[in-house]
Amino acid sequence: MKQTWNAETKQWEDSEAYYARKARKQFANASFVLPDIREFVSPINGETITSRPQLREHEKRHQVRQCGELKKASDFNINGTEA
Repeated sequence: MKQTWNAETKQWEDSEAYYARKARKQFANASFVLPDIREFVSPINGETITSRPQLREHEKRHQVRQCGELKKASDFNINGTEA
């Protein structure tokens, strides 16, 4: 079994475990690329929204915000709670 010196803990460690932990730590600090949204038609005015900047402007112009995944009225019971 290979050993690697860990300068943080000042101890010898199993190399495989050391480099696996180091890779996870680096991955956690990595940049994240968010893909663009799929094109959709706004239910407010029928405008086709094709990008995140266009969606931000549309929301600002109509004073609305997204609230996550929308559900149909039939998904709720008469008291307004989820069925």
